[in-house]
Amino acid sequence: MRMFKEFRHFILVVLILVFSTSPAFGLTSTGSANRLEEIKASASARRQEVMQIVEEKRAAARERWQAIKDEHKLAALERIETHLANINTRITAHFSRVLTRLEAILAKISTRASRAAQNGKDISSVTAATASATLAINTAKEAVASQAAKTYEVTITDEATAKNVVQTAMQELIADLAAVRQIVTSAREAVHAAAQALRTVIGTEAGEGATP
Repeated sequence: MRMFKEFRHFILVVLILVFSTSPAFGLTSTGSANRLEEIKASASARRQEVMQIVEEKRAAARERWQAIKDEHKLAALERIETHLANINTRITAHFSRVLTRLEAILAKISTRASRAAQNGKDISSVTAATASATLAINTAKEAVASQAAKTYEVTITDEATAKNVVQTAMQELIADLAAVRQIVTSAREAVHAAAQALRTVIGTEAGEGATP
């Protein structure tokens, strides 16, 4: 079915676009491992919740798809809606993991900055950059949470236009994910700026872990 070939291509585009977002810093935090496990568990629970919602909506979906008489096409539409929900869940979970790592990196930057202050360094630039990064991360977390709560329904009123409706839903999802990706990228760049500020203050001492 041509529509499913296009859908597979759409999935590939989404994965390439979104999974290119990841922190690129040497700073690490041993405490981040537990947090990452929590994120994985949360993502798994969210996937189960999404699947339950999809199941509950199937009856309503059949009403929305009354114009489609072919059972194979109906099954295809159900699979597409499920795939859209799964993609949104997986990508937003990935974004959450990225933000968790960024928070861990920022915490390490703050710790090193405090140590530098105790050694008589002026860390005002690091403090300002860290505050900006914290705000950017919080903004990104809100955007990710909002995106994770979204659903993408395919409403068919005319079998002849079904393909266009499906394509519109796909395009809406990829546009939404791209917008959130940009916000997450801004958070990553803000943490990068904080790392650079730290390196400027303490020089080669920061190069061991703060180099992006």
